[in-house]
Amino acid sequence: MNQILVFSNGLLAKSAGFDVMWTKFVTWADDHNWQQTLIVLAITIITAFVVRKWLVNLLLKVAERTQTPIDDEVIKQLGTPLYITVLVIGVTWLIIDFATGSNFVEKFHIVPLAQTIAIVVWAGIGTKVMTQVLTLIADQAKNRGILSANLVPVFNFIIRIAVTLLAVYLLLKAWGADVSGWLASAGVLGVALGFGARDTLANLFAGVSILADTPFKKGDFITIEDGTRGKVTHVGVRTTRIETSDKIEVIIPNSIIANSRILNETSGVYGDKYRIRLPFAVAYGTPTDTVDEALQTVSDDIQGIDTTRPKKIVLKELGDSGLIFHYICWLRDPNVREVTTDETNRTIYKLLNEAGIEIPYNKLDVYMKPQDAG
Repeated sequence: MNQILVFSNGLLAKSAGFDVMWTKFVTWADDHNWQQTLIVLAITIITAFVVRKWLVNLLLKVAERTQTPIDDEVIKQLGTPLYITVLVIGVTWLIIDFATGSNFVEKFHIVPLAQTIAIVVWAGIGTKVMTQVLTLIADQAKNRGILSANLVPVFNFIIRIAVTLLAVYLLLKAWGADVSGWLASAGVLGVALGFGARDTLANLFAGVSILADTPFKKGDFITIEDGTRGKVTHVGVRTTRIETSDKIEVIIPNSIIANSRILNETSGVYGDKYRIRLPFAVAYGTPTDTVDEALQTVSDDIQGIDTTRPKKIVLKELGDSGLIFHYICWLRDPNVREVTTDETNRTIYKLLNEAGIEIPYNKLDVYMKPQDAG
């Protein structure tokens, strides 16, 4: 019985509290200028619609007169955030007007909530717009060397980080947080990370430099100053990966590549066609015409040599032991350089022997001086 009485008293208390709140609301509603509220609400909706449709379309017509599509893409993305911003401003103003004389706005954080919505919307659309602008600039400037397409993902990542940090800063300011201590801590942390990760940062900056300058690309055959040679399989921000002729993947930090002399075997005039020089020697007294005739058929049975390109037999120098010739030919693919070099050298040796041409080599003659019998 006591529990029933307590429950009934609770209901009566809640009912009395509700009656008080309802009385206050009715009093406020009677005193409020609803005509002004409806007018402001209508103006807000109409303005948002006009901005989204009419203003954006007008700006698009103006942008069509320009030769670049960048401004068109930017204007197309502005419709939705402008529409939401106008609605948020109008609704916030109405709520503030409704709650005049009460602590409703402060209690429910109406202004910070409105600012949060605007910051999130504009941060998202800002990231999207800048990403599209970078992509369009890279497409238009790929023949001018202004911005490499390889750098677009790097700049997109930097933009996302920058926009996110700016949005977090503005959100903290909107909610009244003291960010001065955070900024000081971030500065100290940045200095510490700079000293602790200087090698990583060096690789990152070198990677950006490689992506911007593009001394090589994926699929190229390169030789680094330390002798590493192979096919580029990946060009990253921190490392570059090369697959050697032994099918071994070598991962090289970009800071090493950026400070090394690089030979790109597939970036010449003939693209992936690669010319090799194979030196050999013949004995003095051998007619040069005989050498030319003997080696005319070197490339006939070697698959790796490109027979559409001219081959040459050049007398390079008069050596200490014989005449030094170079057999110059073009490879179909730099990947077969070692195999083709082996086959070509074997064929040259065979043809010279068949033609009876002597291949000189260093000799050491020792003369023994006889000693006197006495």
